[in-house]
Amino acid sequence: LSVKPKKVHAVDDSMYRSDTGYKVMLGSKYNVQGEMDLPFESINTLSRVAYAIELAAHDLRPLKAAKKGLSPAAQEAHEYNQVLHQSQSFGAVNSLVESGNKFYFAHSLDSRLRMYSKGYQLNLQGSEWDKSLLEFHHKELLTQEGLTALYIAIANAYGKDKDTYLVRELWVLEHLDVLEDFTNSADEPLIYAKMVRALRTDQRGEVVGVPVHFDATASGLQINGALLGCVDTLTMGNCILPEGTDVRVDAYTTVFNLLTDADSNQSLVTRVYGEGAVLEASALEFIMSMPRKEFKEAMIPAFYGSEREPLDRLGAAIAPLFWQAMEDTMKGAFWYLKMLPQLWRSNICEYTFTMPDGHKVYTPVLGSSTTREWSVMANDEVSFSEKVMCYKKVSKAFLAHITHSLDAYVMRNIVAKCEKYGLDIMCIHDSYGVHPNYVGFLQQWYMEEIAAIAAHPTLLQDILEEIFGMKVQLPAPDMPRAELAKLVLQSKYALS
Repeated sequence: LSVKPKKVHAVDDSMYRSDTGYKVMLGSKYNVQGEMDLPFESINTLSRVAYAIELAAHDLRPLKAAKKGLSPAAQEAHEYNQVLHQSQSFGAVNSLVESGNKFYFAHSLDSRLRMYSKGYQLNLQGSEWDKSLLEFHHKELLTQEGLTALYIAIANAYGKDKDTYLVRELWVLEHLDVLEDFTNSADEPLIYAKMVRALRTDQRGEVVGVPVHFDATASGLQINGALLGCVDTLTMGNCILPEGTDVRVDAYTTVFNLLTDADSNQSLVTRVYGEGAVLEASALEFIMSMPRKEFKEAMIPAFYGSEREPLDRLGAAIAPLFWQAMEDTMKGAFWYLKMLPQLWRSNICEYTFTMPDGHKVYTPVLGSSTTREWSVMANDEVSFSEKVMCYKKVSKAFLAHITHSLDAYVMRNIVAKCEKYGLDIMCIHDSYGVHPNYVGFLQQWYMEEIAAIAAHPTLLQDILEEIFGMKVQLPAPDMPRAELAKLVLQSKYALS
């Protein structure tokens, strides 16, 4: 939008000057949250942030960014789709530049109260190319803290986001004069090039408007660990530093290594299948040769309750070992995923629960209904599928809904702090983009939010009792919650 979006105060309001094409609430026709108090101020705040096209990025067209880990055919398809998207978007991008190069993105909510930016040709939540074009309209000279944050952002885009901050910063300083030479080997080459351009802009003594994104390192683990008061799970989510270390933990790599190291793999086999058991050679070869990236694709859905994805991706022999490794390394997350589904009742077709700020999450239980009708045009029967409210004997979706609703709650609180201090912020679920000068504030605020969840004595219990209408007994936290919150506040890599 080339003009600042209108504020919304009710579900039927529109941010657009015309009332077409915008909805406060995304999702199905079963959303009833128009009757509820919604966090309008959060989406109003995000929609007031002004953006600009970085002209240097715009002039580099067309760019084809390689993507690591793809087969030649997949890489060719990726590059084709990227160039196609660019060609379709150039008209809109040029129009924004020609009309003053100051524009805004309207935002909407889904049923979990997550926030989404609007835009087809260009979107904050779009492709790497989209993000490489965008900068904040408001620019500032970098402070020393901002310069350090930019160094870390450069290293992150290159692929060193699993290293400590010191290692990342030293890598940039070591290659300071030749950073451009590493663009093609970066994990995110367009973002990497953008960060390096911002560094060169600063070196010329000019103001910088680049947003640097810092992501939660497994937000599902962070929130579940905080809810249950589980030290292991919080450690795997980088919310507690391993004692006496400065380590950026990677939960995916930790479990992956347990499965792919010969000794630890055999230990898992023995505990799961019994003394003397040996994994079939084909299954052992399969897991030993699996790329970490593919393994991560199996593990992420598991954090939200899926048993099918690990089974489909890892196979019947490996999946039980995977769950044993999960239990060994993050017992709270394992308990959350394995025990809480037993609470489900088959007479539930919708449920509501309340976030700590008073906003309510409404969720219908949806299934697919397929009907067949005769089509005169096709001269045949045609199937139509639609989502309908229904009853399910088994459902784990509420596990993901709780987690996603809480990370949306965390984001609302951080957006409110940015509004209070007049800071621009760009949000994509559990990824936060701010000017490099304010990364320190962002990280501190994020840790304060996770610490507050960890300190809350009954938050998960309250949510579950509201959903199921009965008393729920949860395991005791690993330590007094006040002490747990203090440990969380001392962590460094939860948002990195």
